[in-house]
Amino acid sequence: LTVTRETVDAYLEEGFYKALRIVITEADSDFATAAEIDVFAPGSKNAVTEEKKPVLKDKNNWTIKSNSSSVGPERAIDDDKNSFWHSKFTANDAIVVWKEEPPYTLDITFPEDVVISGLSYLPRQDSPSGRFTNAELWVSDTADGELKKIRDLEFSGSASKADIKFYGNIKVRKVRMNITSSGGGVATVAELDFMEEDKNLDM
Repeated sequence: LTVTRETVDAYLEEGFYKALRIVITEADSDFATAAEIDVFAPGSKNAVTEEKKPVLKDKNNWTIKSNSSSVGPERAIDDDKNSFWHSKFTANDAIVVWKEEPPYTLDITFPEDVVISGLSYLPRQDSPSGRFTNAELWVSDTADGELKKIRDLEFSGSASKADIKFYGNIKVRKVRMNITSSGGGVATVAELDFMEEDKNLDM
């Protein structure tokens, strides 16, 4: 039996109740047992509540934009290593006849301020086309403020995930990955992630 806010709300309206019946519809070995059942008051520490995911784990609340897209940039943060963002290009009979030139940018804006200590970049897995070799990381402490370059990034061009630790924790609201060179003259990203605050590093 799994009790969540959704399952409670589906059956109960807000109010006061004098009795509660639990109907067991399925149980192991075709019979039911219970050692203890407790009912908690609203607002108690044990009451059913909706758990809020940390910002860096809840990518559904991130906003991502790119200056060049044939395939949407949201694929770079969809937690699917087999999907990927692709910079803009035109093909004719499966032959690329035009491609947008670098730099390519990916801008990620978080719903609130976060502290990051590094980033993870997963390249496209099915082809070397578009894998980064060089990029720049820019950040801003506001959603629409001035971006500041904090470091240059170098990548091997392989399919392996690259984890890059910073020299300190950084409080940010917006991050820009500025891709300056990549394989095949296009850019692709399977997944971008950011590392949470490292208590061993200074801000």
